[in-house]
Amino acid sequence: MTWLYELHGVQEYWIIHPTDRWVMVYTLKDDGQYGLPRMFGMEEPLAVGLFPELNINWAFMQEA
Repeated sequence: MTWLYELHGVQEYWIIHPTDRWVMVYTLKDDGQYGLPRMFGMEEPLAVGLFPELNINWAFMQEA
């Protein structure tokens, strides 16, 4: 599926695993391909690469 996102120039996409509480972020490089994904935990807010002033606060996904 990644090749399709590259073909259409999707700048960034996220794979979110809410149960294990991690996020994998793929970012399109200048050569039109994705590099290695960056991995993040959901303990702290995460800035969106295309909109760095936009942060996703994962607190709404806390288990009760």
